[in-house]
Amino acid sequence: MNILYIHGLDSAPHAGRIDWLEARGHKVRALHIDYRTTPGAYWELRSEAIDHQVDYLIGSSLGGRLGFWLGEDLGIEGLFFNPAIALEIPGLKQVSLQELRCQRRHIILGAMDEIVDPQKSWAWLATREREGLSQRVMMCQWLGHQIDQETYEQSCRWAGLDT
Repeated sequence: MNILYIHGLDSAPHAGRIDWLEARGHKVRALHIDYRTTPGAYWELRSEAIDHQVDYLIGSSLGGRLGFWLGEDLGIEGLFFNPAIALEIPGLKQVSLQELRCQRRHIILGAMDEIVDPQKSWAWLATREREGLSQRVMMCQWLGHQIDQETYEQSCRWAGLDT
């Protein structure tokens, strides 16, 4: 699979996570983006996904939000950790799409997340259910905002990426 890994705000691609995917035969693209100085980050990631024929997205926090909308825009499946989808972020414009194309996604929410409110995310996601979309959301009671390697690997297996 060609995977685009999208890191969160003030973060960077995580080598251990990328290595884990590559060890299972996946090709992983992972840009390092300073979101605070790159207002066109969505469009940069969109071009990357198209140019490299990405067929799976993984993102966390702000990267999960961007991945969520890229998936809808381009019809790409994904796995998103604590996506900042229900947050109002000053200066970040919402992407406007004519058609929602994602057919399958897995979302992990940390019940102890103090940055991205998991209850608001859960409620927001419930309003995005639609015919033709398989959306699986898991609330992890032990998880905060940071994703440990074990939870990351288990989530990838749950999403079917361990092949």
